[in-house]
Amino acid sequence: MVKEFQRLRLPHWRRLTGVLQILASAGLLAGFFFWPLRLFCSAGLAIMMLVAIGVRIRVNDSLWAATSALFFFLLNLFLALQPSPGA
Repeated sequence: MVKEFQRLRLPHWRRLTGVLQILASAGLLAGFFFWPLRLFCSAGLAIMMLVAIGVRIRVNDSLWAATSALFFFLLNLFLALQPSPGA
């Protein structure tokens, strides 16, 4: 991952990105019991993946290289747009 963030010209964002991804993933698990947390974390991860797609475009990566970011963007967007329980 160190080399990948260097290749993307974002080495100073590596640790923050990792911490945010871990916290948001834990928040998604906790979101099974507390719906607003799931909404917040899935929306945050969707935004993070949208930025990742933009970074891939900026460095002229192939569409194939951006596929995982696109998949996780769509997955988290789907989770964020789910109605609240009891709605």
